[in-house]
Amino acid sequence: MIIHLDADAFFASVEQASDPRLRGKAIAVGGVKRGIIASASYEARKLGVYTPMPTAQARRICPKLIVIPGDFSKYEHFSRMMFSYAYDFTPDVEVGSIDEGYFDLRSQKMKPAREIADVIRVAVAQSLKLSASFGIGSNKLVSQVASKLRKPGCFIEVPVGTERGFLGPLPNRWLPSIGPKVGTMLDAAGLKHVEQIALTSPELLSYFVGGYAPQLWKFAQGIDDRPIVTETPDAQSYGEQETFNEDVTDEAFVLATLQTIETSARRGADIVRQILSFARGLDEERVEIGPGKLLQDLRTIIEQTFPKNIWLDFLMPEKSWNIRGDPTQLHQVLLNLCVNARDAMPEGGELIVSVENCTLDAQFAAMSPPAQPGRYVKFNVTDSGVGIPQENLNKIFEPFFTTKEVSRGTGLGLSTVLSIVKKHQGFIQVYSHRGKGTTFRVYLPAAVDKPQEAATFAGSAEVPRGSGETVLVVDDEASILTITSQTLEAFGYKVLKAADGAEAVTIYVREQKEIDVILTDMKMPVMDGPTTIHALLKINPKIRIIAASGHNETEENAQAQTYGIRHFLAKPYSTEQMLRTLHAVLISQEEEYWD
Repeated sequence: MIIHLDADAFFASVEQASDPRLRGKAIAVGGVKRGIIASASYEARKLGVYTPMPTAQARRICPKLIVIPGDFSKYEHFSRMMFSYAYDFTPDVEVGSIDEGYFDLRSQKMKPAREIADVIRVAVAQSLKLSASFGIGSNKLVSQVASKLRKPGCFIEVPVGTERGFLGPLPNRWLPSIGPKVGTMLDAAGLKHVEQIALTSPELLSYFVGGYAPQLWKFAQGIDDRPIVTETPDAQSYGEQETFNEDVTDEAFVLATLQTIETSARRGADIVRQILSFARGLDEERVEIGPGKLLQDLRTIIEQTFPKNIWLDFLMPEKSWNIRGDPTQLHQVLLNLCVNARDAMPEGGELIVSVENCTLDAQFAAMSPPAQPGRYVKFNVTDSGVGIPQENLNKIFEPFFTTKEVSRGTGLGLSTVLSIVKKHQGFIQVYSHRGKGTTFRVYLPAAVDKPQEAATFAGSAEVPRGSGETVLVVDDEASILTITSQTLEAFGYKVLKAADGAEAVTIYVREQKEIDVILTDMKMPVMDGPTTIHALLKINPKIRIIAASGHNETEENAQAQTYGIRHFLAKPYSTEQMLRTLHAVLISQEEEYWD
């Protein structure tokens, strides 16, 4: 266990201990003129004198206050004596400042940590006439909080395994590096307590604390892996420090500083109110939402927080369908995706967020489980960044998967996004290529009374129909093969089916005089798309082929282009896209289509 020792009102206590005439009286240590009170005895604090406070103000509150400049050599002497007791039990002592520090007892087996802390506490009180508070815990954070929780005379032990429960109910300011400005912003966002911070992803916390967010999130879990930094007793000297010999400030300066903090906090709160959902916790509110409102709030946040070298564009249709969901959680989805886009463009770039109304038919839905036919609102988040390697595309939604540095992310952002989208009966698609950017497409059901009515193919009378032409459909996924064949037959085509490239070549050799066009997937076992295309062109160099792929600009498509294939369908594709592409291939002149 680690013990944190924190001397109570150290500077004032040393003066009282060294001069019996001061014991029990309200005293303060600070500037010799109108300086600032750096330390006030607990007798003074009972009367309203706190640290820091201008000396003039302290004297108005307590006319009998005794203010002394302080003797630093005296403080150093008491500090050395106080920590010397810790060295009696362990060499692993870290003196963080003149009046507080840690000592690590994990390597010694002499006595329980609580007994050792009590021995030191009694020794300090009897020999130095100082009171000190002690916290005992499994790490530095927990022990330090425990020693300061109920000063003076605090003596708290936090059992191993209860760290998060101990910290959870405390105000956020108990975590390291949360000052007044950041604390006020977190309060405005609903993150008033440590447990609420623990429930918020580091990606979202970064808007309040920047790159410190992953560490802050770990602290909120009760996790602290900071080591004890030890020094020999002879190396512990504070003689170079200066103290209280000059006016540090005055009342007017303190008030001006507080005003600056308040102004900054209010400005931060204006930003934070727009992301209250993912800051507040787990409450869900399902209401009808206009996508325009989501984008408007998102744009305000991004414009005020993203680097200026990222060019932003937000695109909305004149009329967009509403969606039904929790507005705060949907804010979280879009902002998480935008944060990832920002991080993918460290040197700057372009970020485009757009909204589209779309009707998904059975053809599209079959290629995009768990999609269902119907009306959807599609949110696109596109960046011009470094892209995602193809080998990572299937891993990015896994919890804790991340390619970022330890200090920049935990891998929880996209898993949270996927979880929220699934709760809203939606789905996500990702398109990316290394060095050419990434697009995330989030489909959310439109708020319509009878969404199933939108399942029928929109505008089927206007799309081109077949006239008995034969299409060979090649795909290893049975559901896609079936729905594609049924759709083509419904629109006037004859269909032959192959479950892989080898079967497609066999069928073509047998039926090539009847086959007018081939629609083939590019990613298949046994014989993949490029190999299949190469084999078919060996048989008939002028055969018409449409390549379908779930990855834009992949190596397979690039390889198909080398064979003269110019028509591609990006999976998932709709019935209309398929029929129009098919029609274009069939009516095109050979000199326009072939190299």
